[in-house]
Amino acid sequence: MYRFVQQFKVSITLCLLELWSNRMRTVITSFGIFLGAVSYLVNVAFLRDIDDEMKRNMEEIGGLSILTIKKKAASTEEEKITFSASQGIQLSEIDTIAKKLTYIESTLPKIDLQWEMVKANGKYTYTKPIAASSEYLDAFNYKVEKGRTFTSNDFSSSINICLIGKKIVETLFGDDSNCIGKKVTIFSKEFTIVGIIETEDINSWKSIRFVFPYSLYIYRFGQKNKEIDEVSVKLVSSDFAEKAINDITRMLKQMHRGIMDFEIEANLTKLDELRAASSGIKILLSVISIITLCIGGISIMNIMFAALGDRIREIGIRKAMGAHRVDLFLQFIIEAIIVSLVGGVPGILLGSSILFFPKGIFPYIPILTAQDFVVALCFTMICGIVAGFTPALRAANMQPVEALRY
Repeated sequence: MYRFVQQFKVSITLCLLELWSNRMRTVITSFGIFLGAVSYLVNVAFLRDIDDEMKRNMEEIGGLSILTIKKKAASTEEEKITFSASQGIQLSEIDTIAKKLTYIESTLPKIDLQWEMVKANGKYTYTKPIAASSEYLDAFNYKVEKGRTFTSNDFSSSINICLIGKKIVETLFGDDSNCIGKKVTIFSKEFTIVGIIETEDINSWKSIRFVFPYSLYIYRFGQKNKEIDEVSVKLVSSDFAEKAINDITRMLKQMHRGIMDFEIEANLTKLDELRAASSGIKILLSVISIITLCIGGISIMNIMFAALGDRIREIGIRKAMGAHRVDLFLQFIIEAIIVSLVGGVPGILLGSSILFFPKGIFPYIPILTAQDFVVALCFTMICGIVAGFTPALRAANMQPVEALRY
C-alpha cells in the first residue's frame, strides 16, 4: 500500500511537470472537453424547464381533462355541399349531450371574436375579445391580478363589464395607472374594467385578451342559437377522454344527420404531441453534447499518443529503475484525466454561469442541480480515462531494452 501511494505521488508529479512544460498544448487539447462540459450543462439547464413549460401550457389550456369540439373546414367542393345540409355546432346540442353523459363535468361556452380596436384616454390598441362563461374562466385558469373577476350577478345582468390583459393596460393607461373602474370603448360601446388578468409574462396571449361575460354577448348580439366555431367540455377525469370522443362523435353525428362537419381535440393528445416533440429536442441536444465530448476525447488520445512517442526513453529509464507496468499505466491515465479536467472544470464553471443571467433573457428558465455538476465532472473524467487507456496500455507494455534505444 505504501509503495502504491509513493508511486501515485511520483505519477502525479511527473504528469504535472509534463503538462506544465507543454501548457499551451494542454490547454488547446482540452478545449473540446471544455466545449462538451459547457454544452452538457446548458442543454440540461434548459431541457429541465421544457417539461415544466409543458405543464404550464397544459394548465393555461385547461388541463388534461378538456375536450374541444371544433367546426371542420370543408376541403373539397363535395364537402362544402354536404356540410351545408347541417345546422353546424350549436351550444344547445352540446348541453344536451353533457346532460346524457355523466362523465362530462360541464360545458365551457366561449365565443372567439375577430380582432377589434379598443380605445381609452385618446389612445388605442388591438385586442382579441372573447365572450366566456364562468366555467370557461375557471377551467382555463383566468385569474385576476387587480380588481375582481365576474360574479354570478354579472352573468345575469346586462351591464357592460370586462377583464383586460396587462399589455392593453400598459398601452391605454400606462404602467402604474389604476384602471379599475375606468371605461374603454370597443364594439362602439363603453365597457367598465372590473379586473386585470394575471399573467406571468407580458408577452403571454392572455395579456392582449379582452374578456366579457358570455351572457352579455347573447344579450347584446342576440345570437343564442347561432352556429359556433368551437366549444369545450370538461371531463370528470382525463381517463374518460377516449370514451368521450367516441360517444360525443356518435351522438353529434346523429344530430347532424350523419354529417361529420366537426372534429374533436383532446388536450391529452396535445400533451403527447408536445412530449414527442420535446423528446426529439432532448435526443438532438444530448447527441450534440456527446459528440462534442467525444471530439474532445479523440483530441486527448491523439496528444497522448504523440506524448508517448516523445517520452519512450523516459519510459525505458523508469522501467530500468524498477517501475512496474501498473506504474506507467497509472501515470498516463492520470495525465489524460488531468488534461480532461483542465478543460472540464472551466467548462462546468462557464456552463453554470447561465444561472446568473437576468430573468427573461432566455425563453426558458435554466435550472441546474448538484447532481448535474457531479454528472458533468464524472463524464469529463470518463472521457479522460477512455482517451488515455490505449496510450497508457501501450506505455505499460513497452520493453525497457527497446525503449532505451531512443
